Amino acid sequence: MNVLFCIVSYRTDEALTKYLHSIRAAADASGPGVTLHALVIDNSERRESERPAFVTGVEAALPSCTEVVFPRANLGYFGALSIAQQAAARRRPEVVIFSNADLQLAGDFLEQLYGRLPTDAAVVAPAIIVAGEHAFDQNPKLVERYPRKRLRVQQIAYSNRLAFFGYNLLGFLKERLRSREAVPAADPVTRQIYAGHGALFIFTKLDFFLGLPAYRPFLYGEELFIAEEARRKSELTRYVPHLRVFDMRHASTAGLGSERRRRLMKESVDYILQCYY
Repeated sequence: MNVLFCIVSYRTDEALTKYLHSIRAAADASGPGVTLHALVIDNSERRESERPAFVTGVEAALPSCTEVVFPRANLGYFGALSIAQQAAARRRPEVVIFSNADLQLAGDFLEQLYGRLPTDAAVVAPAIIVAGEHAFDQNPKLVERYPRKRLRVQQIAYSNRLAFFGYNLLGFLKERLRSREAVPAADPVTRQIYAGHGALFIFTKLDFFLGLPAYRPFLYGEELFIAEEARRKSELTRYVPHLRVFDMRHASTAGLGSERRRRLMKESVDYILQCYY
C-alpha cells in the first residue's frame, strides 16, 4: 500500500512534529507492506531565513519521505488542494490522506487501513476522536445530505454577529451532550455516510481525488464539498471507526477572530448553495 499524506500546516509547528512522529510510529507498526510519503504545505508565510530550520525539523520527525512546499501566501485549507493533486499525479499513490496538522494517528492506523483495502468507497472517514477527558468521535459528520432549508438557516445565522453567536452557542451545547457519549471500544460498525469530518480525509480512488475541482472558499465547508463531489460522481463515502485519529482541535484556526470566522463560514455556505443546490 502506497500512501501519500498531504498535510496543511499554519503556524502549528509543534503539533505538526507530533503528527509526523505518529505517522512514523504507525508506519513502523504496519510492517513492510506500507510505503509512505508526506507532503507538508506550510501556509505560515515564514521568512526565507526561517525555512531551513523548519525543513530540518520536519525531516527529523519523518526521515527520508517528506517534502515541504512554501506557498507565496496563506492558501487556506483546501486552497492547497491543487499542490496536493500535483504531488499525487507524480507519485500515483493508492491512498491519499489530506489533513490538518493538529492530529495524531493511532499506532495501528496504517495497519488497519492496509487490511481494509481495496474498498468500494472513494472516501473513507475514520474515527476522529477529540482528545481530552470527555473524548468523543466527531464522525460520522453527516449521515444524510442537508436539505436546502438547513443550509439557508446557516446562511442567515452567519449573516450577523448576534445570530452567529446564538447558533454557535447551540452548537457548543450539542457538542457537550455528544461528548458524554462514550467512544465505542469494541465491535464498531462500518457504514455508508454522506460526509466525513474535515480534519482528515482518506481518498482511496486516485482518479476521484485528482478530479476534484478547485474549492474557492478560504476555510470551512470542505466536508460538504467532498460529499457533494462524491454524490455528483456516484461515489461512496464510508465511515470506518476502526481507523482512529486523535484531534488536538483548532490549532490552525485559534487565531481567527469571531468576526472573521463568521464571514468565512458565510462565504462557504454561499458557495455550497450556489454550486450544489
